[in-house]
Order: sequence, then structure tokens, then C-alpha cells
Amino acid sequence: MRISSASLLPALLVVAALTAGGCGSGNNPAASQPKAPSTVKKAASPASTLSPYLVSGVAAAKGGPALFDLKFEVGQRPDVGDPIDVDLVLVPLADTIDRFSGVVQGDDGLAIVAGDTIASTEKPTFGTPIHHAVKVVAHRDGIFTLTATLQVSSAGQPVSASYLIPIIAGNGLIDTGVATAAAAGQSKPKPPAAAQ
Repeated sequence: MRISSASLLPALLVVAALTAGGCGSGNNPAASQPKAPSTVKKAASPASTLSPYLVSGVAAAKGGPALFDLKFEVGQRPDVGDPIDVDLVLVPLADTIDRFSGVVQGDDGLAIVAGDTIASTEKPTFGTPIHHAVKVVAHRDGIFTLTATLQVSSAGQPVSASYLIPIIAGNGLIDTGVATAAAAGQSKPKPPAAAQ
């Protein structure tokens, strides 16, 4: 049996029409372009919104896992006799902290005018900064240390942690008279003669 090309032509046209119509994307150029990946915005953590001028305090002893990150910012370099503000920021690093409190002490020559007691806080939230304001007055030039000591109850266990915060007051170093003597014109010793 022979199939004539005249009877085959309508069948080919139907197949071509179904193929073109079934695709559905031939007339829509936007459908053929790849979609841009959607950007997922992460919520900013509370700690990421802190001042960029904060400096980390130094943990006085490394005993166990760190429960807090202590940062600080000094409003300005203290002049002798002028009170300045120090912003302490405690960031809990564990979700097992039941409560904490603390005290802030200064070296001899650096008086704490306000904020020497860190109030007791129950169940601090992991990663959420806790601000504590301290006001200090330097009585002389020098490099001083504030010490923040925390009493922490974590998972039912008492833990103590101390952090050191340097404060430079006035000119920083105390004049011991060595620089004054050198500036007064004392001659420098001659270097030794080279060996022949």
C-alpha cells in the first residue's frame, strides 16, 4: 500500500502545530532567560550594630570556655582631673548563663566616679550586648588599668571572670626625670673605637 504525499501533508502540519504550541515558550522571551538568584537578607545580629570604635578588653585568665566578650570605648583621652565616660559592652557568648553581676575597679591614681557596680542580670540573651557606663577621673598622667570582674552563674556553676581595660591619661607615661636630664644637655658617651 502506497501513501501519497498529499495525504501525508495534513498529518505533518498537525504534528508541527502541536510541537510549536506545546512548547509555549517560543513567543515569550522572558521565559527563555535564566532567573537571577534571589538574595536572602540575613537579619543583623545585635552585636553587629555596635560602635566600630569598640576595643576588646583582655581576659585576665584563660581558665575555661569564655562566657562573655567584653568590649569598651573611651569617649575621649582623659585629661588629668577631668571625668570621662567609658562604655563597657558585655556580649554573652553562651546560652547557659543564669545570671551575672560585677564590679569595676581602677588602679591607684584612677578614681571611679560612677558605675563601679554592674547590676545583677538574669538570663542574658546569647549575643545581645549589655551596656554599662563607667565614669573615671585620672589624678595624674599615666597608663592605668580598669578591671571588670564578673561573678557568673552558668549551668548552675559559679564562675569568676576578669577583664583588663587600659586607660591612658594626660601624657601617658609619668616623667621620671630621665628625659629631663637628657634634654638638659648631658653629653652622650662616645662609641667605643673599632678593634684594629
